[in-house]
Amino acid sequence: EGFLLNELGDYGKKSGRFDTPEGFDIHNNKIFVTNSWNHRIEVFDVDGKYLNSFGKYGMSEGLLNSPTDIIVTNII
Repeated sequence: EGFLLNELGDYGKKSGRFDTPEGFDIHNNKIFVTNSWNHRIEVFDVDGKYLNSFGKYGMSEGLLNSPTDIIVTNII
């Protein structure tokens, strides 16, 4: 049992919208969501407000090909 607290994004290709969201992580009060078929990561604040996105399609280092999960860590 539970209830809906908030929703993020909507369907679409533009930034902040999803086509097959699959994984997420919360780090430093930000929500990172894999946007699999848009080949990028969407970033929201904990209230669901869109902040930014990163990534683009490709098969080489630094590019994304249908990301399905994410773990965000501190890098020193």
